[in-house]
Amino acid sequence: MTSRVAIAGAIAVVLVVVAVVLNRGSKDGGRVAAGASSDRSSTTLAGGRAGGSDSGGQVDAGGGGKGAQPATARDGVVSGTDTPLPLKLSTANTSGLRDGDEVHVHVDADKGSAIYAVEAWQCKGGVTYLYDTDVRPTWTGKCLSKNLSANSERSKVIPGAPPFSLVDGTFRVGTGVDTYETRDGRTTTVACDAAHPCLLVLKLQIPNGYGFKSIPLTFK
Repeated sequence: MTSRVAIAGAIAVVLVVVAVVLNRGSKDGGRVAAGASSDRSSTTLAGGRAGGSDSGGQVDAGGGGKGAQPATARDGVVSGTDTPLPLKLSTANTSGLRDGDEVHVHVDADKGSAIYAVEAWQCKGGVTYLYDTDVRPTWTGKCLSKNLSANSERSKVIPGAPPFSLVDGTFRVGTGVDTYETRDGRTTTVACDAAHPCLLVLKLQIPNGYGFKSIPLTFK
């Protein structure tokens, strides 16, 4: 009789332990592991990374890591959508230019939006700029791979500042010829002078994407 009572007591203890373990498991079923975050959102536009030789000091938009594909963007349209850019852009001193002259760029964000930065490149005229890779010289051969002179810039980033309501800056254009080889072995030439108008291509970085605006440049 005593042994039966002992066995019954042991079984009862085991059942209680099992019940406690199962109860804890049900409560922890959705728990995020230590050191992990349940919030997958991230801010990608206000930060930046130093770009490679083709980057021009690129500020990342859209979060792209090493395996990211370039987002599409049409002139004056938010990448991947038909929504016009939520900003107002103005430029000054874009015609009759000489080497080293400054083009003024001013951007105001629409109410409720923001402008984080403007990435500017001096590029070929007469071609389109739809992808981020279009302004990377050795990818497409459309933009300058180097400064045309000591007085000019091939590219630059004009950063915004909190509260990111505007960006204002200048870009020093160059005159001359840049001939180089692209990654796929093509030889390309970008010429900017009185006989060859160029474009100032602006990548405008806004919340959740970017868009392009191409500003015609003419030279004396």
